[in-house]
Amino acid sequence: MDKHTSTLMASGESLIVGLALGLAFGLIEERIRRHREKRATGQPSQGLGSGAMSRTACLLVVLVGVQALCPVLFTDGLQWSASAGLLGGYGVVLYRSFLRLKRGLGA
Repeated sequence: MDKHTSTLMASGESLIVGLALGLAFGLIEERIRRHREKRATGQPSQGLGSGAMSRTACLLVVLVGVQALCPVLFTDGLQWSASAGLLGGYGVVLYRSFLRLKRGLGA
C-alpha cells in the first residue's frame, strides 16, 4: 500500500472511531435527559447542567484512553478526523433532539 492509501484509511478509521464516541455520548446524554423529564413531572427543574460536568469529564477520560490505546489514530493530523467524527456524532444526536422538541412545541 502506498502512503496516500494508508493515510486515507487511517483518516477514515479515526473518523469512524470519533463518530462512534460522539454517538455513544450523545445517546447517553439524551437518555439521561428523558429520564429526568419523566421523573420531574410536578417538580421544579434542576436545569440542564446537573451532572453534565461529570459526563463531560468522563468523555474526556475516554478520549484520552482511546488516544493511549490507538495512538495511530492521533498522529500526522488524524486527530482532526477523530474530532470531526466526535462532533458529527454528537451533533446528529443533538439535532434529532432539537427536531423532536420543535415538533412537540408545534412550531
